[in-house]
Amino acid sequence: MNLYDYCHSNPVIYYDPSGYMYCGSKKNSFDKKGNIKRFEVTDYDDFRNRSIKGDNLEGHELLQHAYLRDQYLAPNNLSKNRLSSNASKNNPVIALDRETHKIVNKLQQEIVPVTGVKGRQHIEANIRVLRYLNIPRKKVNKLAKKAVKHALDLGIF
Repeated sequence: MNLYDYCHSNPVIYYDPSGYMYCGSKKNSFDKKGNIKRFEVTDYDDFRNRSIKGDNLEGHELLQHAYLRDQYLAPNNLSKNRLSSNASKNNPVIALDRETHKIVNKLQQEIVPVTGVKGRQHIEANIRVLRYLNIPRKKVNKLAKKAVKHALDLGIF
C-alpha cells in the first residue's frame, strides 16, 4: 500500500485521515486564502485581514457605511464605527485599486442618495456607478447579490 496515492503524492498540501477519500487543500485547515486580489468580492472583515500594506487596493461597499450607519447601526444603538459590529464586518466589498476607488467615491457623492431611500434604491444607484466605470459585470453582479442578501438579513432592504 502506497500512502502517497491517497494524497496525490503531496502529503503536505493534501490529507486523508481515513485513506479512502481525496480532500483538496481548500479543506485543509492550514491552507490560507492568500492575499486579496483586484476585483475580488468578499466581506469587509476578510478584506481587511487579507490586505497587505502597499497593495494599492481598497474595499468598496455597495451598501455604503454611511447608509448602514444611519439606517441600521444608529437605530439599533450599535457603535457607528466601521468594523465595530457584524453588520459592518459582514458588509460585502469589492477590491478596487486606489485611483478607481477615488473616482467611484466622487461619483457616489454626486449621485447616490444616502438618506430618504430604501436599501434597494441605494444599492442600485451604487451598482450603476460601478457599471458606468466598466468594473467587470460578473464581479458587480456577485457583489450586488451579496449586498442585497446582507441588506435583507439586516432588514433594511
